[in-house]
Amino acid sequence: MKKTTGVIAVIVVLGAGYAGTTWYMGKRIQSEYERVIATANERMKEFAGIGQPASAPSLALTSYDRGFFSSEAVYTITATAEEGKPLEFRLHDHISHGPFPVTALKAGKPAPMLADITSQLVSTPSVQPWFDAVTNKNQPPLHAATYLGFSGTGQSVWTVEPASFSQDGVAIELSGGAFTIDLSNQYQNTDTKGKFGSVVAVDEEAGDTMRVANIEFAGTSEQAEEKSVRTHNRATVESVVIENPDKDTVTLKNLAMQVNGEQKGDLIDATVAYTFGSIQSGAAELGSISVNGELKRLDIKAFVDLGNTYDAMMVRQGVTSPDDLDLTPEDEAVLREKSLVLLKPNPLVTAGPIIWKNSSGQTEAMLSLDMVEPKDGDAAAGFDVLLPQIVKKADLNVSVSKSMMVQAFSQTGTDDAEREQLAAMGGMLYDQYVSRLQGLGFVSVQDDTAKLAIVYEKAMFNVNGKTMTPEEFMQRAIMLAM
Repeated sequence: MKKTTGVIAVIVVLGAGYAGTTWYMGKRIQSEYERVIATANERMKEFAGIGQPASAPSLALTSYDRGFFSSEAVYTITATAEEGKPLEFRLHDHISHGPFPVTALKAGKPAPMLADITSQLVSTPSVQPWFDAVTNKNQPPLHAATYLGFSGTGQSVWTVEPASFSQDGVAIELSGGAFTIDLSNQYQNTDTKGKFGSVVAVDEEAGDTMRVANIEFAGTSEQAEEKSVRTHNRATVESVVIENPDKDTVTLKNLAMQVNGEQKGDLIDATVAYTFGSIQSGAAELGSISVNGELKRLDIKAFVDLGNTYDAMMVRQGVTSPDDLDLTPEDEAVLREKSLVLLKPNPLVTAGPIIWKNSSGQTEAMLSLDMVEPKDGDAAAGFDVLLPQIVKKADLNVSVSKSMMVQAFSQTGTDDAEREQLAAMGGMLYDQYVSRLQGLGFVSVQDDTAKLAIVYEKAMFNVNGKTMTPEEFMQRAIMLAM
């Protein structure tokens, strides 16, 4: 009897100890939720701009009911749509506390962990149409399974259910997909990979059908140091096909997008690259196009503040299109002043290289602007006064292959005879324009490629190696336009 009593006592003590441990885990998890939400709100307010922090999206822990072995959390993301309507996205988490969460044990995962979490989107007026569109009515449109380890690591697997819906006369069918987020560095770093099978959109009135196949994406976000974040993101699409019974089918293949960035404090460096591996319209093979760009030392707060100020002017005048905005001299001065703030860190903007390539050659262009804060910072100063002070150096390079352009012209023909005529026309037009540009000193010709190289620096132009004053450059530009 004493032995039995002793065993029972041990069990009670162990049970009480485990209950206390798992209750503590629940408390720690709640603290982690609160920390993450506070950090997210701080970041979103930063990106909302200096003038309108109240307009930023916000994340709130709507409720947190903590028990001994599990907790229930509901958190809500609120934002404002362009037309001023409130948007509300709500997620519900069931959190099974560590060190050995019951849900994890049932799933055959005996390893110790901080928490095992299941999440699902909750219906709100903002997302109810998504719920209505889901093919599998037994599942919410978005749900996830997450585990959090003790060492600041974890993994979250999200599932997007297939859905079909119609909006503005366009029927859209989504195959659904999934993505995985690996967490590290106290849950601050993320490594995301995901895939969606297809998207089909049909505009019955216009007769257009667009099919997007095999969408994949991956990205990392790394907290390098305090207020320093590095991101690398890439997405690929196998093909986009646009069909219409009365038009040529347009097919884009091997699409890719890459965006890399680093933020230190308020300054952002970023590079972007878009690639269209193959472009075909009907029988015409139009080649490939790649578009690249780079931005250095962008003051993100100043940039967003400028955008918010412009939006506020549109709201004040009750217009929705920039074309309808009537700026007063005072408005223009305010926008100039806020634009000049962007120049304080001396940003560098590069558009390019932009490359259009086919089997016969390629055309390439690149523009780089190295900008500085003007010495005469008077916001009332005219653009003609500020521009020479703003642009420290401008560099434009363009090269156009004759054989490439001739092939591009010929591809638009419907038969061999028409393609031959178009090829001859393309060659003739190329020769005419290049001859005129060459005569004015704007291009040089090497083999079958016309090249333009213009550098503007210290209030002087260098065009293909020849130095010109601004007046001489403008005279030649006017002659070209005549």
